[in-house]
Formats: sequence, structure tokens, C-alpha cells
Amino acid sequence: MFVQAGHHERAIRLLFGKDFVDDGARVLLTHRTKLDSAIQQELLDYCRSYYFNAYDYGALPPLFDFSLEEELLYARNNNLRPQLMYLLKEHGLFIQLAAVHLEERMPVDALGAFLDDFSAFNRTSSLSEGVQVVIGYAEDAFSLESRKSAESLKNLRKMLDKLKHYDSSLHPRQKKELQLFSNLVDHHKTVDSARASEWDQSDSEERLRKIMLLHLALSNMDWLPSRSSSNESSFRDFLHAWKTYNYLIAPIFEAAEPSRLSMARRLLGFRPSRPDLYINTHFIVSEESVIYEYSKRQRVPVQRSSNGDIIFPARWVDKLIRDGLRTPLDQRLRRFYDRIDRPGWAPTTPRLNLSEKPAKTLEPMTTFYPGYHGRLHAILIALDLLAPICHTDLQGSQSINPSLLRLWTRRLFDIVYPGNGMIGEIDPTWVSIYPSIMSGPKNCVEQYLKRIDAESTFNAKLSSLIIGHSLVMQLKTHSVGGEKLHLTKAKFQGLKGDTQADVLDTHRTPLENTFNSIFDRSNTHGLTNTANIIGDALKTSSEPIDISTLVYLVELVTCDMIFHLGSDAVSQSRFSDLILPFSWARLLAEQYCSTSRSKTRDTSSLPDFLDSIVILSEQLKYNTERDWLVGEMALPGQSDIVETFNLRLCWCIVLIIVNSIHPVVFSDLTMSSLIHIAGDQYGRIPKTPCQ
Repeated sequence: MFVQAGHHERAIRLLFGKDFVDDGARVLLTHRTKLDSAIQQELLDYCRSYYFNAYDYGALPPLFDFSLEEELLYARNNNLRPQLMYLLKEHGLFIQLAAVHLEERMPVDALGAFLDDFSAFNRTSSLSEGVQVVIGYAEDAFSLESRKSAESLKNLRKMLDKLKHYDSSLHPRQKKELQLFSNLVDHHKTVDSARASEWDQSDSEERLRKIMLLHLALSNMDWLPSRSSSNESSFRDFLHAWKTYNYLIAPIFEAAEPSRLSMARRLLGFRPSRPDLYINTHFIVSEESVIYEYSKRQRVPVQRSSNGDIIFPARWVDKLIRDGLRTPLDQRLRRFYDRIDRPGWAPTTPRLNLSEKPAKTLEPMTTFYPGYHGRLHAILIALDLLAPICHTDLQGSQSINPSLLRLWTRRLFDIVYPGNGMIGEIDPTWVSIYPSIMSGPKNCVEQYLKRIDAESTFNAKLSSLIIGHSLVMQLKTHSVGGEKLHLTKAKFQGLKGDTQADVLDTHRTPLENTFNSIFDRSNTHGLTNTANIIGDALKTSSEPIDISTLVYLVELVTCDMIFHLGSDAVSQSRFSDLILPFSWARLLAEQYCSTSRSKTRDTSSLPDFLDSIVILSEQLKYNTERDWLVGEMALPGQSDIVETFNLRLCWCIVLIIVNSIHPVVFSDLTMSSLIHIAGDQYGRIPKTPCQ
């Protein structure tokens, strides 16, 4: 009736109001041209919404003038995602369907759409896109330090199983990667580091797989074996694998903004929120990622996008990357060193046994002390592993504990320069077994010296300088890379002008430059400078002193002083006349063995040096206000260790006396100094049990 009367709008609205939408739609489509354009659009939108929400897809085409593009556009604009997916699948638009699934974070369905497109139209690009979806998902699931949830592994298995039916159409490289992830789904907790050798680190894509495999292998610390000949080869391979991992991961630690590195994004499960921008200020982070896990520990505010993505500012991502990588790595490296340093590998370094009778003949350095080579080998291995990332502070600047670099460098010093006053030697055979056994630790020691805090106390800095420079002196006398380990006489000639400056950074403080002169054998004032430094250290009464490093420095000066005392002290024949501990004599030979004459160093500071030894002995025995340290530990006030250090000071003066080219009388300064430090605070020398 209303239609016949020309009231088309009223008729349509009445039908809609009575839920006769089908009848109203027919009237609308028949008489739409008679309606005002705005009213026509309003009524059309009502019908479109009704049929879309009713999933009545058959009624839609007339409402869109049979334009599929308009139907799809309407569904997109009104966020009708299920209906949009149905229309895309129904009309064979699988690539667009896959894109929608990816937007909805439905990778399994996205893969299915790509595979449907490949099956329907034989487009290899669709198959490749599907493979990339799986690989991208797998990279997130097995990202470094990720939590690897059961749900993510289940989804990954589904996708990998789907791709099995298309194996014959895949590229060999795709097959290799998919096979890798298929194995990891079930065996990611028991990865053998040897599998990483199947991937070429010179290839940017394969490098990522190599890093991932090495990380998974290292994450399982049950691999740590006991040292035995049966597993020596496999253990050596594992050490090489760990160093390779540290080397490959180092660029992430080195980068000021690691979030800008493509390798960091793929290894750690995050991506730019706006890929179209050159510089991104925000990133989407996977819930599996270590970045997200550490954000919860540090209570970082989480922002989520409309589709549920986790978004972080770039500055937070950079911080969380460093924390999420370096903390677990620091823990594993500490656990590794604790394991190889335990008695199963090498016994604890013994203190000096004063009752031990001297050997009748000189024995080789393999008997330096029980377990010496085992302990030395262990710490050299540890430093070699640390070398690629030794410039990185794995603990962070807020930690109060010593860094791995400081801890392990100090341990190397304690092994090579133990508490009995002898000087260790590095076994030449190790270089052939571990080519980097020298270069890795040397790089660590150099980095250790660069990290000496400019604001630390004089004595703390002096102790670090003693440790660092002494180790450089030990390490630089060995060749690396197939050359002979020990320097020949010809090489010693070239060493005359060689200083620590050839090895270390030249940007030093005055203390460093002055201290370095003791190691520069061409510096005639080296002994005087070092004697003054020892005196300065004792004058700073309020500062703690590491007695172990200071006594070693006294011994080092003593050894050099003995060699240069007397006018003919630098002649070749002088070596045969010296009375020194074997390790001291070997050190002199390494430093001064030359066919030409070396410069004689000034020994006029001997009286001041002896005075410093006396002061050091008195403070060590009687000064209760001074805080004495041995490494990071406080020295007990009354202990055998104090007596041992004082005895070493006595030995220094005794060796000066017995090597003197002039007769030493009772009133001589050297003799009176010996009597002073050998006695008690009243000058009395206690009787031995023999007396």
C-alpha cells in the first residue's frame, strides 16, 4: 500500500521494523533510485550489516552491486574479520586470506592459506611465503633465552607437519632449516654443539642458525664432563664451540643500540612496530622472548596494540636485550669455571711448606707445585672463552661483585705468581692443542688493564697494574699460531726495545707510565721509579694494600736489582754466577738473554728500596690500623700467611747479599735490614727448634 502510494522509505522502514528484512531489502533494491542518496545509503548499510552479522553471504552481492571488492572493503572497514576470512577463502583469494590470518596472529591458519594458494594455482611464491611464516615462528619459539612454551611448540609442530606434504617442492635450504626446527621441537634440551658445524657462519642466514644451536647446547650445563683422556677431544670441541658462540654474539653486546641490528631482532624475537620507517622508536616483542620475561622482572610498563601485540619503546628494548643476554651468560661462565676449577680438574694451590727439604737436583717446571699445570690450563681455557666478549660488562655497572674478567685475571695471576714466591711457566705443548691459548688470555689481560678505574685508590690501582702488567710480561713471551712458543735469542735481541706500550693502550695516567718502566728493560730508571712507587704505597696509611701483589713487586725489583748490581752484571757470563730460585733465573734469561750488551739499569735506589722493605715488614707484622688484603679477601692479623710474606721479604734481602760482588759486613745496610725484618719488634731474632 505504501509502495503503491509512493512512500517507499516508509514502506521499507516499516518492513524492517517488523523484522521482514528480506522483503524490505527487495523493495529497497527495486526502488533505490527513487530515494534520496543519503537515505538510500543508510538503508543499504542497515541491510549489509544485517546480512553480514547473520552470515547470510548469498544476500550480499545485490547490496554491493555484485562487486566483491566492495564486499571485502565493507568487511574490512567494519572489522568483520570472520566474514572477511570466509569471503576470501570462498573466492580463492588465499594470499589475502593469509595476510588477514597474520594480522590476527594466527600463523597456523596463515600457513594453511598459503598452501591452499600453492595447491590451487601452483604459485611457488606462496609456498615460499608459507615457509617463511613457519621459520619466523620457529625463530621466535627458539629465540635466545626464550621460555619455549608448550603451546608454541605444539603450534610449530602442526605447521611443520603440514609442510611435510610439500617436501618435494621445497628448496634444499628450506628443507635443511625445516628439518632443523622439526628436530628441535622434540630435542631442544639435548642439542649437541657439533650440530652447529653444519651451518656456515660466513653466511648471514646460516649464522643465525649456528648461534641458535650453540646457545641451546650451552644452555644445558650437564655437558660438563670430568677431565679424562676418553673425552678430551669432545671437550676441546665444546670449548671451541663456546668461544665461537661468544664471538658471534659479541656484535649485540658491542652495539650502542642493539635493537637496530637485524640479527638481534631475529635472535631475540622482536620486530619494528612500523617496518616502513628507517628508525623505529617502538618494537613488537614476542611473549616467548627473553625481553618480555625480563620486562616483568623490572616492572617495565607494557603497552599493547589493538590486536594484542606487546609494544616497548626502543630504549627499553636495548636495555632488556643486554640484561636478558648478559645475565644468563655470566651465570653459565661462572658455573663453567667453578666446575673446571674444582679438585676433579686440579688440586688447590698449596701454601709454601717451610719444612720441605730442597730437591737435590733441579726438576722441570711440571713439578712447580702439585696441580699447577691443571689449574693454569683451566684458567687459560676460561679466559680464552671470555676473550670475544671480555670488553663487555656481563654483570652491569650496578653490581658490587667482581666481574668475570677481574675474577679470572686475578686467578691467573695467583696461579702464575703463587704465594711461595716462585714464577710459573706455560707448557709449550698447549699452544699446538689450543692455538688461541695465548691470544685469548692476552686480550683479556689487555682489557683488564683498560678497565682500571681512574677514581680508585692509589693502592688499588697499583695492585691492578701489578697484576695486569705482570701477566702481559708472561704472555707476550710466547708466540701464537704455529710459531715456537719460546723466544729465541734473536727474538730476545728484538725485545730490548720492546715495552708494554707495544702491547697496551698508550693512553695512561702518570702512575701507569711510571710503573711501566719496570717492565721496559731499556729504561735505566725503571728500578728507581718502582722503588719510589713502593714507598708511596706504604705512605698511604689509610688505604688497604693487597700484600700478595706488593710482595711480588718487591721480588720482581729484587730480581732485576741483583742482575744490574755491579759493573759487569749485564755480561753473558753473569748468568752462571747468579744464585737465584730457578724460576727467577729463567725470568732473567727470557728478559736479558742477548748476544749484545743490554743497558745497565740504575741501582742507586737500593738503600731506599731496602728501607721500603723494612717498612713493609714492620707494617705487615705490627700495624693493626692497616687493612691488608690478599686479592678480595682480608688478611688475618696473626696467621702463618703473614709469616710467609715476611719470609719472602727476608729472602729478597738474602738473595741481594749472596749475589753481592762485594763482601757484606755486619754493619752493611743490607745486613742490618735483614736483621731488622727477621727479628721481632725489639730486634731479637727467635731461635729455631734446631737451636
